[in-house]
Amino acid sequence: MAGFYPDEWLEDLRSQSDIVQVISQYVPLKQKNRRFWGCCPFHSEKTPSFSVEPDKQFFYCFGCHKGGNVIQFIMDVEKLSFPEAVELLAERAGMELPQNTSARQNKDREQNKKRLYEALREAALFYHKQLNGPKGEKARAYLERRGISPQQQVRFGLGYAPEGWRTLSDHLTAKGFTLDELSHAGLAVVKNGKHYDFFRDKVMYPIIDPRGRVVAFGGRILEGNGPKYVNTPQTAVYNKSEMLYGLNFHRSFDSAREIYVVEGYMDMISVSSAGFTNVVASLGTALTTGQVRLIRRYADTVYIAYDGDAAGRNATLRGLELVENEGLTVRVLMLPDGLDPDDFIRKHGRAAFAALREKALTLTECKIEAIRQSCDMETENGRTEFAKKASQLIAQASPVEQERYLRLTAKLSGFAYETLLRQIGLDKRTAKQPAEEKPLRPPDTGLEQKAIGLMINDTEARQMFLKTMEVLDFGDEMTRRLFTLMSMSPEIKADALLQAAGEGAGEVVSWLIEDKHVGKDVIRSYMARLRVERINREIDTLLYDYGSANEGGKRSIAAQIQEKNELLRQVQRNGIGL
Repeated sequence: MAGFYPDEWLEDLRSQSDIVQVISQYVPLKQKNRRFWGCCPFHSEKTPSFSVEPDKQFFYCFGCHKGGNVIQFIMDVEKLSFPEAVELLAERAGMELPQNTSARQNKDREQNKKRLYEALREAALFYHKQLNGPKGEKARAYLERRGISPQQQVRFGLGYAPEGWRTLSDHLTAKGFTLDELSHAGLAVVKNGKHYDFFRDKVMYPIIDPRGRVVAFGGRILEGNGPKYVNTPQTAVYNKSEMLYGLNFHRSFDSAREIYVVEGYMDMISVSSAGFTNVVASLGTALTTGQVRLIRRYADTVYIAYDGDAAGRNATLRGLELVENEGLTVRVLMLPDGLDPDDFIRKHGRAAFAALREKALTLTECKIEAIRQSCDMETENGRTEFAKKASQLIAQASPVEQERYLRLTAKLSGFAYETLLRQIGLDKRTAKQPAEEKPLRPPDTGLEQKAIGLMINDTEARQMFLKTMEVLDFGDEMTRRLFTLMSMSPEIKADALLQAAGEGAGEVVSWLIEDKHVGKDVIRSYMARLRVERINREIDTLLYDYGSANEGGKRSIAAQIQEKNELLRQVQRNGIGL
């Protein structure tokens, strides 16, 4: 099983999704001998280095080293999770998804979701048409005041929900949608036998998923009292905490793997329209874990640009912690005078916004700045309070970061660097040294990769390795994982191994580019070299443990080392018997 999908079903999906045909929809390919070649869709290049191997059903780029099977390609090119990529390929191949529930229930659920997507799309078209009709005059005037051109209105699919209580409902029911469907899509409220439109007299911002499907709306009030924005509630196709506004433009993101995150719809539109293509909005709230994991598909570095007021700073801090916890590099753009990104760009322009990036703060710097703003820095007591709170924060950082941020705190507070060192319990004489790490011999990854390549490409080599070798003969995490999979399933195919490799699939493919059929003597040589490497690692570990052992322990370890050395000589002299 891979997730909820049986291996047999996944194999059928891959066989019905010919990798050359699928990739040709994204990349022009030309055949040369047995392979197809094109320019890589994952990095910029002029000379084609992207190859597709139809016999083995995998792709590999010799430039950026991405590779894998057809599912991995869809995950990479569409920025989808594994289940989403499987769903997309299954839809294209006309295959039904397997489920733990009955096929009938699964089919009904997918059909219901399809109807919601259709209703939401029709609603978006309706709202956009209303914006450009006679009823949309005040909405157009509002957008014009906000600097949104007609071209931008089209690009972002903006619209207007008329004032009438049932204008949209009547329009969609006339097209065959039921009131239950409109209610489940978040477009209408149905209660006690009556119904009315969920959005009325509002500027409409469609929220579109990465696959181009309208999933929800944000509505902005034009006049009167009430919340400034009203948003679609959670539905079967929309979860606010796992969606980002603007991700439908991900194909136009540049290759830098950096992304700007703003808070609201207008912020995203303004920043994007100013020429910053890699920008999304967190739908008016602090970032959630689901949103951060979605961002991780598109970026390694995140620049957060929330409002410059106190509430905005608090949201920024919460979002930064989540981003950093997910392993991404995080920076925050400090917007002055309480401005939001939309206001800042309209007031100061694109160049000024770009300049904010050069002064972007780290998470710790942002927290220190928040502490500074909470203290009265004009008084001695205020500066002392700031120095204490900042030092308490910095004490949790690494030694290098401590030095950096203590110097910053010293500059802001006026206290000496040495004084702040003592405040966090350190000085130049008592600073803790990092603990010595256990010196382990690194595995010969090149040797192990060649061995795995032999096992995948050569049936005889696989049989010999599985009969004689053990998982401990491999020291690298990836090769150990693949050997274990082949031990458990000796008939497992190459594309299934690539799927199991996950993010390392490209690396694994690079071992398989050429056919490797060799004689038994070469296979035995590989096995002997692997066993020698393993024994040497074990001896290194024993030697390390010897230094800290007591007298009895030393005698025991010395005996083990002698045994290992004898075994090492035997393998070097005679190889490994089969």
